[in-house]
Amino acid sequence: MLLSAAASATLLRCCSQAAKHASQHFPAKQHFLAASRLRLHCVKLQSTLPAQPQQLSSPIMPALEAEARKQFFVPLTTKVPSIECEKAFALLSDNEKQYVHHWTQASWAGGLITVLQTSPESPAIFVLLQNLFRHNTLAELEEIAKKKCGFSDDDWLAVKFYAAGVYHNMGNYVGFGDTKIVPEVAREQLHQLVLASGAHSKDTPLIEQLWAECGDRMYDLDNPRFRQLGLKPDGVTTYFSSNCDKKDAEIVKKFLVENEIDAYNSRVFKTVSEQGAVVYEIRHASSSTKGAVPVGKLKMNGEPVEFRGSKFVLTNGDYAPFMAEMASSLKEAVAVAANDTEKKMLENYIASFETGSLDSHKEGSRYWIRNKKPVVEGYIGFIETYRDPSGQRGEFEGFVAIVDKEKSARLNGLVDTAEHIISQLPWPTEYEKDKYLRPDFSELTVVAFASSGVPIGINIPNYDDIRQNEGFKNVSLGNIIAAALKSRPPQFISNEDHELLSKHESLVLEIQVALHELLGHGSGKLFEQQKDGSFNFDREAVKDFESGDVCSYYEVGESYDSVFGALASTYEECRAETVAIYLALLPDVLAVWGIQEKEADDIIFCIWLAMAVSGIKSMPYYIVEQEKWGQAHAQGRFAILRVMMEAELVTVTQTTGTDGKPDLLLKLDRTQIKTVGKDAIGNFLRRLQLYKSTANQEQAFEMMTEYTAFLPPQTEELLQWHAIAVARRIPKNL
Repeated sequence: MLLSAAASATLLRCCSQAAKHASQHFPAKQHFLAASRLRLHCVKLQSTLPAQPQQLSSPIMPALEAEARKQFFVPLTTKVPSIECEKAFALLSDNEKQYVHHWTQASWAGGLITVLQTSPESPAIFVLLQNLFRHNTLAELEEIAKKKCGFSDDDWLAVKFYAAGVYHNMGNYVGFGDTKIVPEVAREQLHQLVLASGAHSKDTPLIEQLWAECGDRMYDLDNPRFRQLGLKPDGVTTYFSSNCDKKDAEIVKKFLVENEIDAYNSRVFKTVSEQGAVVYEIRHASSSTKGAVPVGKLKMNGEPVEFRGSKFVLTNGDYAPFMAEMASSLKEAVAVAANDTEKKMLENYIASFETGSLDSHKEGSRYWIRNKKPVVEGYIGFIETYRDPSGQRGEFEGFVAIVDKEKSARLNGLVDTAEHIISQLPWPTEYEKDKYLRPDFSELTVVAFASSGVPIGINIPNYDDIRQNEGFKNVSLGNIIAAALKSRPPQFISNEDHELLSKHESLVLEIQVALHELLGHGSGKLFEQQKDGSFNFDREAVKDFESGDVCSYYEVGESYDSVFGALASTYEECRAETVAIYLALLPDVLAVWGIQEKEADDIIFCIWLAMAVSGIKSMPYYIVEQEKWGQAHAQGRFAILRVMMEAELVTVTQTTGTDGKPDLLLKLDRTQIKTVGKDAIGNFLRRLQLYKSTANQEQAFEMMTEYTAFLPPQTEELLQWHAIAVARRIPKNL
């Protein structure tokens, strides 16, 4: 994707304006550049660039060893599979094709927000790459690199893979794992290429400014903070200004809960006066900076609100240029929408993007749920909270896809039996929703997906109040699943098990995704206090089935994300994965896919084996230095593996691979899956649902720590497994 010159200029102006704001907040020995804290509502579309910001030096740190640096490269063996959508697009009517086009334009305009959300230096890197590829062809750049800059074939390949990694992740930190990616070519060589490029000849001041803003930070791994995303001092984030830590995140959360404000489309900027007065600005994404838009109990009017010794101001106008472009493209889509429901959906999204009103986006999401069985499907906004260190703010995501009606029919067969299947989950009926809300479930052929990564299945919207009371939609991304299955070599299992898993892998993944999205994310009830003081459950009759005590609950203004915070995504993904393997044991579920009794045991074995192996494959996402996990799904899958091992259903042993290097071998006792396995996973699942329903974050945290931390007496063994898993890690496809 090449940006228009105007879009590149807008992104660059955002970088430059942000650098001024960044320099006000960073300690003298911190090196946070350019886009660190964005003030997009101040961006002027003037032709001249703001003055070069003062460059700050990095603290002196021990250099990261060469071997350790390798984990931050994009491996030169990474696969780049193609995504097929041409045939599905060709079957659309002219109006439908136009609708897809306008959705695509809106998604990619908003996708640039993801670049800004990823890291302080990501925008400058992105614009630098755009200019390099705009002013020279790949063949021309390769010739310059090899003849003028001394590049080897691998050096040039490393530059291309780094650029592909930045584009795929919409920034220089991976979307799945949140760790930094750096070029596998020397900084001096890459700088030589930049100086010798057509882009540098065309606009020398611009290119030199971009390199000054990102050249050092692009490579910096010596400061541990720069190796992964997170709040200071553990990582880098643009969801909070650089002077915010966990204490700041906590007081902001309490303010938002007190005033019944959801944080999805906002960021936090903290300023401290010379007298020590603290002001937190909660800035909402919108194209407009005008008006007093209602938000919770308050308004986005810039007026200070006192709270626990600090002042809070609510504003809008974050990411303004991109919000305006999105709104403009969606207005074009309204003209070719298929029905009134789609039009109202789009009109509410537009209102949200123009004003910053999350209520408008929620209303648009309600119309999206009601738009049953469309030909073209799309969703857009600030959706998933994985990358916000406090687990409340959404990363931008926009996609458009074409519904595969034939394959969707099978998924809707699962929907037809879902109410009966849900009743067989291992928790009391009081812990399930009062009324089954029949969702739409479609298999999609993705045309465009703008975010830091592309999932294989989605259950949205994520708003608790809508999901609990009005419903949701499930989508399985068929052409993404097909691409994900390409070129998967065997890992950590016997050749016999690999042959069986390979035979059924496509079906296994389809079943797992469907159960995860529809019945995993779609099941369970949250116990809540209503605004009028009543409750959505019988407080006298419903008990905590573990302790027998009266149940705790979500108070007014609280949500699952606000209560569980940084644990929320990990915990919910673990719960959904656990639901999937538990329900895969049911004949009624397998019957949806026409699986006969004679092959059912093989399919069940493969589903459970795939989950267990994914626990080993997840280990590289554990950050040993910080003793924490960097990815939600990975931590959840490792927890499930540990539950299986605790039940002695699974064993993992260290071996020597055929290459003579250390390896791991996982064995699953298929004879015990329906007995010992079902009991162990069922008990784990009951606890997962209990703590979620009752807002018991403390117990949930303790349980997840028990299963996923590298605790004694297994610390040394787990660290050995971790080292092996890292050494044998297969790169994710781009």
